[in-house]
Amino acid sequence: MAPAGAAVRPAPAWWPVAREHVAAEANRVQAERQPSAVRESLAIFGLVFAVFLALGLWITVQLQAVPFDAAFRLTHAYAALHNDPAKLAAIGFVWPPLMTLVYLPLVAIKPMATSLVALPLNTALIAGLFAVVVNRTFVLVGMGRALRYGLLIAFLANPLVVHYATNGMAEILTFLLLALALHQFLSWSLRGESHHLALCGLFMGLGYLARYEMAPYAAALFLAVLAILTIERRADKVEIEGSLLLYAAPVAYAVGAWVLFNWLIAGDPLYFLQREVQERFVLEGGRAVSEGGAGGAAMESWSELARQVADVNWQVLAAQFVVLPLLLIVGAIKRNVIAFVLVGLMLVNPLTTAVFVHGSDLSLLQLRFNMRTMPLVLVGAAWLFLMLRGSRARTPVAVAITLAIVASAPLSWHAMKSYPYVFGERDFVAAVETGERQDPLGLEANRPIADYVNEHVTRHRAVLVDDAQTFVPIMIGGRPQLYYDRIDKGDEEWNRVLQSPRGRVDYLLMPTRQGVIPDKVHERWAGALDGKVPFLEVVHESGDLALVRVQPAS
Repeated sequence: MAPAGAAVRPAPAWWPVAREHVAAEANRVQAERQPSAVRESLAIFGLVFAVFLALGLWITVQLQAVPFDAAFRLTHAYAALHNDPAKLAAIGFVWPPLMTLVYLPLVAIKPMATSLVALPLNTALIAGLFAVVVNRTFVLVGMGRALRYGLLIAFLANPLVVHYATNGMAEILTFLLLALALHQFLSWSLRGESHHLALCGLFMGLGYLARYEMAPYAAALFLAVLAILTIERRADKVEIEGSLLLYAAPVAYAVGAWVLFNWLIAGDPLYFLQREVQERFVLEGGRAVSEGGAGGAAMESWSELARQVADVNWQVLAAQFVVLPLLLIVGAIKRNVIAFVLVGLMLVNPLTTAVFVHGSDLSLLQLRFNMRTMPLVLVGAAWLFLMLRGSRARTPVAVAITLAIVASAPLSWHAMKSYPYVFGERDFVAAVETGERQDPLGLEANRPIADYVNEHVTRHRAVLVDDAQTFVPIMIGGRPQLYYDRIDKGDEEWNRVLQSPRGRVDYLLMPTRQGVIPDKVHERWAGALDGKVPFLEVVHESGDLALVRVQPAS
């Protein structure tokens, strides 16, 4: 591995684009030596963070356009620190852990969590870091400030990006980790320094722990490393084995650690995989159907499926239909392996969507599940800029891609309003267009019941609640220790208490009507709402929730 700042060795004659690689490396080394690089990164982070935090405080906190999943994960992070006893297992073992773990530093300050300020604060911080990483990738290929700032602003102004950079969801976290991994991958491909490859694997491993859907990207990058080593560098067997191991070890460690924790705590090493598949099709699919107003039936025709996948990608970011063919054409002319790698990565999400949607559930066509190609558009634009070095088309192509991203924004906005499969996007649009409170979770309507519990319940774990659905009072009330949920003793013990609550809990908390996803307490004891269970009495109702007293056994 060459020491930092050392002279770059001339690329071998068989390297198809040696001139571009050496030029990019010279740009990178020069940029790293400039003190202004740190100041620029800090300025970009601060500006992007401030803008998205301000928007998030307005849209997510004040107008309460709060997605279900974001509040759910915030609640579990809060319980991990403030339940009694506090335990990290409260993050759960179904969804990837990193999307909840990133909230822990924020929920340590209780008012930041109970006021929901932690939601936009989390994603604004991540969006600021994402902007810095993308800008450094542009610097890596020698792009001037005007072009890279234009590309970055156009991308960050896309309404889907704004939505997910302000609402507390995990999509922007996957943007950041994918951008970090690709920045390290390109740095390794340009310099050949092994630590970049190790960092690439580290960020892909973290990406898997943020969204399981990052696994195909990790596999694709493994093949990309292999292709570069064999096709471009003609490396020997020892270098190939060492490099692949260096990349794959962090990914394998991340997967292995999560399997181990599932085995030790949940008793099943693949608990997360089995439960995630079941709940994805029920929970997320159900919510998509309820918001989208369209059925979730399987799609039998491959041609119709291809049309639907192309349509959702067009509406998410139409500019990818400009970048992808340009990468193919220029990559073929230049015989550039990395161009084809980026094309392959851009196709990962559409292909995996098509495979899993066919014969299963159209709700996987949700906009958010098809956003992972978006940061690849920026990386593809950067690599095109590098490959076109010395060509008059270089700047016009960069400008054209910027304009294509700008032109994509109205399509994205229209999709957020009218596309059949959405997840909170319509609440965001309605909040922005009307300036009126949305509150899809019933935060204000259910606040009185949370206050009632805080005032009248003193015993820990006295209120039985299905926290998978009815978690709002736990969060806004700020006293998770009063509730007996699945986290406290595990699903098995919780279900035993659910079947026979007398003498074990003092209250049941349940919705007054079932939603798309059944609340287990309501499912078992709905008769109490009509006075049909002698030992259960409704003592308080607020919004769509009822608190039911459990009479002690005589």
